[in-house]
Amino acid sequence: MANSNHNLKYMFKTEEMKAASESLRDLFSNLVSEIPLKVVGKSSEKHNKCMVESEQKLKEELAEVNVVYSGKCENLERLQFEFNRLKKEADEKTTQEKTIIKKKAELENQYSTLSRSKISSQDEQLKEITKLRYKALRNMTQVRFSFETSDSNRLEGLVFNMANNKTKCFTINNLSKLKPDQISDHIMAAMEAVSGTNYTDISLE
Repeated sequence: MANSNHNLKYMFKTEEMKAASESLRDLFSNLVSEIPLKVVGKSSEKHNKCMVESEQKLKEELAEVNVVYSGKCENLERLQFEFNRLKKEADEKTTQEKTIIKKKAELENQYSTLSRSKISSQDEQLKEITKLRYKALRNMTQVRFSFETSDSNRLEGLVFNMANNKTKCFTINNLSKLKPDQISDHIMAAMEAVSGTNYTDISLE
């Protein structure tokens, strides 16, 4: 009995599937019969006209799209060109700034080197001056001022009595009007001058 019921169950399903299949077949047949195989007469002309109009409209829309697309491409190319130009300028500016910074560093180093060299040179010059003054002092036995009047002009000077029994005179105009530090400068200059072997009269203004 159970086996019989099982078979009935499957038979029922098979009958349902058969009915559904026939129903779909009928529906498909009806749809096919409603579709015209060929459009004739005025309907065909109207259809062709619609097709032509649709095609023309699509062409016009496509042309508009192409114009817009071309404009976008040109704008993109312009922007790309501008970007490349600005990037090049920025790179050149960066390179120039780096060059300026490098040049500045080089100049600072050169200035520092020259400053040290100048200081060293001044030190050497000061040493030489000191040697000359010391030599002059060793060669001098007496330093005295001299005053003479000639043509209403007062001539004043320094007279050095040298160790080699030579006398060296230096004329200093308006000696009495000079400040002590100025007189000292003249004396130092005179001492440096007489420290050499070539003695000549020197006028100190």
